[in-house]
Amino acid sequence: MNNEVIRLPLITLRGMTILPRMVIRFDISRKKSIKAVEYAMKHERRVFLVPQKSPEPVEPKLDEIYEYGTVCEIRQVIKIPGGPAQVTVEGLYKAVADKYELEDSEINYAMTKEVDESGGFEDNVEREAWRKVVIKAVEDYCNSSGIKSANTVRRLKTIKDDAGFVYEATAETLDDFMLREEILATDDIEEKYFILSHSIMNEADINDYKEFIISKIKTKISEQQKAFRSGYDIDIIPRDIDAYGDDTKRLLQTLGTN
Repeated sequence: MNNEVIRLPLITLRGMTILPRMVIRFDISRKKSIKAVEYAMKHERRVFLVPQKSPEPVEPKLDEIYEYGTVCEIRQVIKIPGGPAQVTVEGLYKAVADKYELEDSEINYAMTKEVDESGGFEDNVEREAWRKVVIKAVEDYCNSSGIKSANTVRRLKTIKDDAGFVYEATAETLDDFMLREEILATDDIEEKYFILSHSIMNEADINDYKEFIISKIKTKISEQQKAFRSGYDIDIIPRDIDAYGDDTKRLLQTLGTN
């Protein structure tokens, strides 16, 4: 681990959080972000990636940027004529920003310090217990999403360090950038495991309930079809349709026109 404060070009992310161990490609279009990538490619190919608290600001202020982010290495840059640049990065390690430098007209910088995550559970029994909880949650999530879990579980079981295990499981299951940032910013390893497992279980419950709703809709459609054949017409679109989620509303509206 490096205890030095390192000045790195900064890219603030809108609606996404990149974690250590992740390899991901994303688009950049803001001039300062493009300049940051160009600067990094001429030096050590490293940038500090940190999410904005809200995706809206084009030029976020100090209080609109999270404190914890990930130092990443740029693997590839593809420039699209007349469009955004596509950047592929690998998350190297968690870092905290001691200071942001946003005044430069060309590039934003961050004074970063690596966060030591080499520690973990001192008790192997506690570690294995938490890992089994997370793996079971991942399996349930994958089953509820119609995703095969074998490869993910196999990969998780090969990871030795606790923080790496958490980041890998988070990247595979949680898309919400604020949840990812909360897990990244948390220093206590047990708290990381708790937030992760609770969030995955919640996602699995949502998927299961979505299937329950769809089943109810299909039952009502079947009842309508039977009633229609008997000379009755039942409106399947409920009056409180605005209270439903977007996917359910679209399905109901489509079915209501058939």
